[in-house]
Amino acid sequence: MTDSDSEGLEMDQRIEVRTETTMSVRPGFTTQHLWTARRAAWLSSQREQHLVDIDYRNVDREHRAHVTTAVFSSVAFVEALVNDAVDRQGLQINSRPNPIHNAQEALRASGRQPLDIGRDPGQSFNVVRHLRNALLHYVPEWEHDFINGDLYADLERRLRGRENRQQVVDPWFPNRALGAGCADWAVTTSLDFAKQWHTAMNLSPDFDTIYFNGNEPSVEQPLP
Repeated sequence: MTDSDSEGLEMDQRIEVRTETTMSVRPGFTTQHLWTARRAAWLSSQREQHLVDIDYRNVDREHRAHVTTAVFSSVAFVEALVNDAVDRQGLQINSRPNPIHNAQEALRASGRQPLDIGRDPGQSFNVVRHLRNALLHYVPEWEHDFINGDLYADLERRLRGRENRQQVVDPWFPNRALGAGCADWAVTTSLDFAKQWHTAMNLSPDFDTIYFNGNEPSVEQPLP
């Protein structure tokens, strides 16, 4: 056997061992929704103050975008919170696209008493949810029809003193209703409901440890 044959044999017999590790990651978006909601509420307040300072009396798209983002993300935060807990605890519930229904079902499935949605914060969060749905599935309607609806009465009562501080023209909804006060109310109400449900479910660690870690969304973060 020649040296070249020996070298070829060694190469043919060489065994390459590869070790591959597959990691499964379950990403969470609950804290991101909360951060986004709080950030949007803060931005809406900053923008609204600027518009008031310059006496701008027309609807401002940037301002409205911040307010609607705060509303959307507030409800999304509660939905994600409930869905995550249901998944982690392996609960079997009759899930619907309604975070309040799912929250109540999760309590029942874990042998706990459902919340009283006829009282705050559940009652107010239900209005936030209806507002989110009205914006997300928006259907144009005459102002007098909206005024005579249930959502108008609930919103007007809860947003009294929280309306858009600009001197904008009617209709009240959405021009005056969708202001920084509405954004702040949506975030605060969603947080209050989430905390109540978190406590009722006896989840750990405590709510503030999970969702408030000092990374305030109202502070400009430097680029890395």
